[in-house]
Amino acid sequence: MVARIYHFYKWKGIEFYGFVFNFSAVHKKLYFLKNNHRKFFL
Repeated sequence: MVARIYHFYKWKGIEFYGFVFNFSAVHKKLYFLKNNHRKFFL
């Protein structure tokens, strides 16, 4: 029972960190594109 709960939370934790990692990667990519866009036009 305890092992099952542990595995459930471990899986949820991995899912959460995966989401955070993807979100930060997308955010960095958008920031990079925005900076390049600004340089291109100025």
